[in-house]
Amino acid sequence: MHVIRIARHGGPEVLSVREIPRPTPGVGEVLIRTVAGSLNPVDRKTRAWEVGPQLPATLGWDLAGVVTASNHSRYRPGDQVIAMSAQIATSRGTWAEQVSLPRPARVGAAPRPVPHPGPDHRGLRLPGRAVRLRPDPIVSPRPVLDEDPGLPETWWKEIVAALAALADVLPPADREAVREEYLRHVIPEYTGHQIDAVTWTTAHGDLHDGNITRGPHILDREGWGRAPYGYNAATLYVYALLTPDTAARIRTELAPVLDRPEARTGLLTVCAQVLQAQDRIDFHAELASPVREHLAHL
Repeated sequence: MHVIRIARHGGPEVLSVREIPRPTPGVGEVLIRTVAGSLNPVDRKTRAWEVGPQLPATLGWDLAGVVTASNHSRYRPGDQVIAMSAQIATSRGTWAEQVSLPRPARVGAAPRPVPHPGPDHRGLRLPGRAVRLRPDPIVSPRPVLDEDPGLPETWWKEIVAALAALADVLPPADREAVREEYLRHVIPEYTGHQIDAVTWTTAHGDLHDGNITRGPHILDREGWGRAPYGYNAATLYVYALLTPDTAARIRTELAPVLDRPEARTGLLTVCAQVLQAQDRIDFHAELASPVREHLAHL
């Protein structure tokens, strides 16, 4: 069968179509013939950055398809399903003609599509499902802030509370937002700093103002998993450096997290990721200069 894979990280040119053996479903798994897939921000990040599963890797997180073989009592060949593979954790990409997935990967029989009524919501139809889109706008149209977004005090209080709570969640054993071997490689290479022991926590994986609404609601959680302590707060802070007043406000509000010694590794990781990707990602190129200035005083 055919899959879309990467053997190295880089731009779109590293994507290639390859032929590999069809997977065989294990105990409690189903084999799905892919009818439709998706392109998520996490797929671009996995392709461009040194994050994600071991290479070579098949990309893709989501699919809609038809069960062709089943070792699970709930599913039969012919069932129409939607699924998320959690590719970073499982190494099972969905950009493939067929994918074998276990029940923990959230394979579910698709209900009939029912659009959500009312003038404030739209029905986004996926195969077999309608998804409600929240009407409140995102804080920034792109990951970096170009101007002060003028957020109310309630927004700051809720985000600070959410990040403080998330920072204290024990890291998952089976999901990695940032691999230890990656950060131990890129931090000294791109920042000139050294790190010792790493304190791990649970992270969103890509927490910037392009993924937070004015509600606030946090979006795009596909890349969540284990990351260095302070990684969430550091991402929000570093991606605001082009707007110094807002960055200073973030630094002040998130001081209970960022002032802890163990948060240094999370901050260095984000800075290293920016500098590593500056030649291929435009907004990282914009951030490179303020990141270097910040590192000089770290």
